[in-house]
Amino acid sequence: MANNRPREFDEGPQTAFGKAFPTIKNIRVEVVQGNSFSWNPSEPRIYSQSNLGEYIECRERCQDGGFRVGALVNEMEKRREIDREITAYCQGREKRTQRRCKNRFSVDIHIEYLDVGPS
Repeated sequence: MANNRPREFDEGPQTAFGKAFPTIKNIRVEVVQGNSFSWNPSEPRIYSQSNLGEYIECRERCQDGGFRVGALVNEMEKRREIDREITAYCQGREKRTQRRCKNRFSVDIHIEYLDVGPS
């Protein structure tokens, strides 16, 4: 799966974020997770460049779940977007039943860019 990840972001959040996203000064990603059928939201999880990985993981009962936040950040950086709010759906399966996971993630991303002068 690492071949599908943007640049070197899959090496680990602390060492790879700066290499993967050299124009980003600060990032804040707020994630609230809940079930698609009855929205009982979790407490918000907050991520920054020091703890943000390629994927936001789903709950323990889910197998191979979560969603790929690295692709969103990659796209935002290319467009120099500052803010984005999305709803993402889990790509995993329930461990016990092997049915598709019904969780969704409400995601709010805010990026501050480094000032890049003329080359």
